[in-house]
Amino acid sequence: MNTQYSAQVASTRPTAVVIDDSSLTRAAFGQVYSALDVVATFSSVDAFLAAAFTVDVVILDLMLNPDLDTPMLQGPKAIQELTRRGHRVCIYSDERRMLILARCFSAGALGLARKSDPLEDNQAAFLRVA
Repeated sequence: MNTQYSAQVASTRPTAVVIDDSSLTRAAFGQVYSALDVVATFSSVDAFLAAAFTVDVVILDLMLNPDLDTPMLQGPKAIQELTRRGHRVCIYSDERRMLILARCFSAGALGLARKSDPLEDNQAAFLRVA
């Protein structure tokens, strides 16, 4: 395979960061959703913001479990902060409560991919947001 062509193909994939407290999700996301170039994964929004990445899409789990007994930025407040800093956010959750989802979109989320939906549907949602 032509390596120059491979590099061009890889560079045309939208860049993404995944914020999810599941180590399995963080480890496998880039393999499962190969149309994205997953440049980093984080277990918290705070860690992502401290790293100061610039990407095409931030894929955010709504329910992040804190490692300590300290408050953690998550849900609509996290979306609001991410969008305030110029990030495009796609929710990655099985949240079904319409009021919660409405608050997330009101806070600036641009898309929703449900963890239980088909992989191709989710990948399409991520690409639309990117």
